[in-house]
Amino acid sequence: CLDYLIYDLRYNSKKVLSQIANVYRNKDEYDKYYNEISSLELGSYDKKTKGLIKFFLDKKEIKLMNKIRKKPQVIYKIDVLLSLSTINGHIYHQKRNSFSDVDICSIIDRLKNKTGKFYNDPEIWNSICRVERAKVSNKMRFSIYKRDGYRCKYCGKTDRYTSLEIDHIIPIAKGGKSKYDNLQTLCRSCNKNKGDKIL
Repeated sequence: CLDYLIYDLRYNSKKVLSQIANVYRNKDEYDKYYNEISSLELGSYDKKTKGLIKFFLDKKEIKLMNKIRKKPQVIYKIDVLLSLSTINGHIYHQKRNSFSDVDICSIIDRLKNKTGKFYNDPEIWNSICRVERAKVSNKMRFSIYKRDGYRCKYCGKTDRYTSLEIDHIIPIAKGGKSKYDNLQTLCRSCNKNKGDKIL
């Protein structure tokens, strides 16, 4: 879940920071507002009331006040839900995690530490690489095998004689994405020999 949050915050950190700032503003304003509302004198009526009538009127007034009281968003968190499914879409496992505004701001600060396109924090970089690899679904994998004729693009061996794997033409370590035009079929030994080189 953390890997996916890090991956998403690469592109949405400005929007998220803006939302967090709004929540902090809401919280400050709401505290003032709530103190003002709480200091209002309830139970002041034009006519004298006593006993049960006063009790019911007070109760009704409190109920009406609670109904119209503003309830802005004063807590910010991001929930990440991951689902593991079969090739036909049947979900058989789920994982959920919640991240507070403090966690999110910490991740955004770590994302700022980079040289060019590359992140200096190895944990951040590894998270991004794991998500990029995970984007190659089984459906996508078999579609690429079919496109490449179930044959290694370098040595020409077919799946009958060797294990085939999906390879990133421009490696993830060099900024490659998990898109159809950047994926190819390689046999295990060709993929191992290629490593993170661009051939």
